[in-house]
Formats: sequence, C-alpha cells, structure tokens
Amino acid sequence: MARGKHQARRKKESTRPLIVLAVIAAAVAAAIAAGALLSRGKAGFPGSGTQTAGETNGAQTGESASTPSTETAPPATAPATQPEETTAPTEPPVEEYTGPVDPLTGLPTQEDISANRPWAVMINNLTKAVPQAGIGKADVIIEAPVEGGITRLMALYQDMGDLAEIGPVRSARPYYVNIAVGFDAMYIHAGGSDDAYRTMKNTGIDRIDGVNGPGDTFHRDAWRRKNRGYEHSLMLDVPLIDGYAERYNFRTAHKDGYEAPFAFDDREERTGDAAESVEIRFSGGSSKLTSFAFDAQTKLYTVSQYGAVMTDSLTGSAVTVRNVITVKTDITRIPGDSEGRLQAVLAGSGEGLHICDGVARSIRWSRASDTSPWSFTLEDGTPLTLGSGVTYIVLLPKNGTVELG
Repeated sequence: MARGKHQARRKKESTRPLIVLAVIAAAVAAAIAAGALLSRGKAGFPGSGTQTAGETNGAQTGESASTPSTETAPPATAPATQPEETTAPTEPPVEEYTGPVDPLTGLPTQEDISANRPWAVMINNLTKAVPQAGIGKADVIIEAPVEGGITRLMALYQDMGDLAEIGPVRSARPYYVNIAVGFDAMYIHAGGSDDAYRTMKNTGIDRIDGVNGPGDTFHRDAWRRKNRGYEHSLMLDVPLIDGYAERYNFRTAHKDGYEAPFAFDDREERTGDAAESVEIRFSGGSSKLTSFAFDAQTKLYTVSQYGAVMTDSLTGSAVTVRNVITVKTDITRIPGDSEGRLQAVLAGSGEGLHICDGVARSIRWSRASDTSPWSFTLEDGTPLTLGSGVTYIVLLPKNGTVELG
C-alpha cells in the first residue's frame, strides 16, 4: 500500500507541468485574441469602445495615426489612410487695382477725374477761425507763415463732392498763388496783398474773389460773425462754384501733357528715422507749432495745433493725413512793407523731409520756376513716392525746426 500511494503521488506530480503548460497556452491564446480586437478598434472599426488621441485627430483632419488594416471596412466607414504632410493654405494674391484714382491722393475714385483741374482755397488758420469747415475733405493741405507770426492754409480739392461750405476764407499772398499755379489749380480767396493781385494778373490764374468780386458764391456765417468776428466769418458756398466757373469761362480741364504732381506706392517698405510723433515749429518771429501723431493701425497721422486736435466743423472728425512733407526755404520780410508781409523763395532747390508710415527720410525738392510744380526726390536722386492718402506740406523757414519722436 505504501508503494501504491507513492506511485500515485508521483503520477500526480508528473501531470502538474502539463497543466501549467496548458494554462500558459490558454493565456497566450487569449492575449493574441485580445490584441487582434484592440488593433481593430484602433483602425476605426465599429465595436471599439475606446477612442485614442490618434483617432480624435483623424476625425478632425481626415488623417489617422495608425496603420490601416488589411481587412475591408464596412461600406459606411471610410478606410483609414496613412498620415500626410499638410501646409497652411496660402491666400490668393491681391489683385492690383487698375481703376481711376485721385491724382492728388492716389486713392481710388468712382470715375476718372484726373483730367479735372483742382480747386485751391485759402483758409484762415487763426485760433478764432478753428475749427474750419471742409478742411477734412482736402486732398492736399499747405501751411506756410504769413505776416504777424501766424500761418495760413491753402487746401486743394480734386473733387469737393457733397461739401456744403469751406472756410473761413482768407486773403491771397504771392507765394500761395504761385504754388496754386504749380498744381494748375483754380484759386479761391478773399482779397489779397497788392503783390498777390499783381501775381494773379501776371499768371492769369482762374480765380474767385470773395472781397473784390461778385461775392455770389460766399456768405457770412452768423455764429462766426457774432462770436469770432467779421473777418473770420466768410464761407465759400461750394455748390455754386461750378456755375461761377462756367459763367466766367474758366478752363476746368488740364492742358494736354499735364503730369500728376505725385507718384504713389503702398508696397514700398520705407526706412528712416522713427517718426511716430512729429513737432514742427515755425520760427522767424512765429511761435506756431503744428504736430502729428502716428497711428500704426490706420497708417495715418492726426494733425494738432494750438494744443488741440485739428477737426472739421462740418463733421467733428479729426483731420488725418498719410504724408507730411517739409520744404525748407528762405522766407523773409519784404523790404519796406509796412505790414511786415513775407516773401518766399520757391524756385531752385533745397532740403526737406518726407514723413510717412512712422518714419522720416531726408529729401530734396526743386522747382524750375516760381510757378512750376514741385519735384521731390530722395537724397540719392530716386524719385519720391508717397503713401496713398492726404498730404500735408509745410513751407518752413530755414530756421524752422522739426522734432521727431
């Protein structure tokens, strides 16, 4: 019996390795089966209750992070594909504008007005005259000193559009007349010095005079007359000037061969001294300060004077410009003039600045004669191109200063 028990024990012990092997084999088979199911779930087949990061990205981008299965997917499920490199979509090129533009601003216009002569209007710039009406619609604004340590504006309009009035209008000076002739402009003023009248007669400029003329295109603003003074109240009635020009046979179109005064380029990357703030001081007896503050988003400069932003009384909006040009030249008192009136050298050449897009760069200006148009170049002789928009030109005495910030 003892021997039989011993043999039975040995028999049981001999079967244990087989049982262990069988258990291991079953576990391996189960693992293989589980792995197959897992791989199917990762391939995007139905029945997988777990979604991996690769599947989430694949659902958003159309790509899969796993290798596609060799089995055929159900018709409702698209087979997974290998990941592909993607690139950011490129914007289509901006089509270059080829339509009509305002020759004074380079900005698009609904119809071609480039053959039309502009209007140049003399505008009072004393503190009692601000805010002026219609100044915000000007294409070019020119500021220069006059007698008494003050400045005066001349605003050029290629198209006055629906403007009702401009003003207050002030008197003419010879250098303003010659600048207007250089733009081939029709001229609007309210009286003028003796020298100015001689210059207007010699040049033959078409003009409307609010003092020594019919006066039927002007009115006196009642509020300005009462609160600011008679001499600061003369306003131009814009809707009436075309009829005046027709009655007096003004030449309203440029002569053949006329060339626009400016060239524009908005693709140019301008470099120079930082000019996000600009302060221009007229000296030679003037304490006048005109400043410009740059807005990088709009690429425009807001004009300020007399410690406040320049605004248009018709709209209440600030006056903004794209370009500022300084023209340094000799501006001196006329010998023997009892009123201390000034004379300015326009013919010849000199230095200046072009301020645009937050930078300032040195330029050269030239005029073949007093009545010729300005020509502007960079210091190396390259023709100057402006940013599209309004231009503010400052006729600056030699001892005037420009501070950049």
